[in-house]
Amino acid sequence: MNIGTTISFIIAGLILLAILNVNTSLMTDSGTATLDQSAKEQVDAVASVLSNDMRKIGYRVNVSSDTAIVSASQHSITFKSDWNNDGSVDRITWTFDTSKPVTSTDNPNDYELIRTVNGVSTVLYMGVTQFNITLYDNSGNVVASPILAKRIKVSIICETPESYNGHYSPASWQKIFTPVNIN
Repeated sequence: MNIGTTISFIIAGLILLAILNVNTSLMTDSGTATLDQSAKEQVDAVASVLSNDMRKIGYRVNVSSDTAIVSASQHSITFKSDWNNDGSVDRITWTFDTSKPVTSTDNPNDYELIRTVNGVSTVLYMGVTQFNITLYDNSGNVVASPILAKRIKVSIICETPESYNGHYSPASWQKIFTPVNIN
């Protein structure tokens, strides 16, 4: 066999290996980007509903004689509002139940996020792995009492329901609400 032909086969083989390596890398990056986008869409969906509710804390509630925020803890908040603008005060609760993992996904870290309006609960299966509530007074100090709360910080982390190469893509969202109706 000719030495030139042998060298050509070796170079062609190396080029083929390089192309396969680029293709594999591209497929991995594409899969990761898809899961990252999915996690971002999940956290955006939860944040949209939550933001709508939080802006209405104390709406049409007589806060001089009633408490707009009924109770709050690290994973739960209950408040009053005329949520559906019908003239009657509604009770809204958001609860992150870490005792109830979501069994319909492969992700072992996601739990039920439950939104309850006047006793009617809706479970949001959005890959929520963390949901934290922090209350602040007007000076920015953390407070435990909902009566003293003037600002509410909500932090959420969602992960994809399925893994890619053993990794669940996370997306986070955080916002501090200052509801006008309690200030």
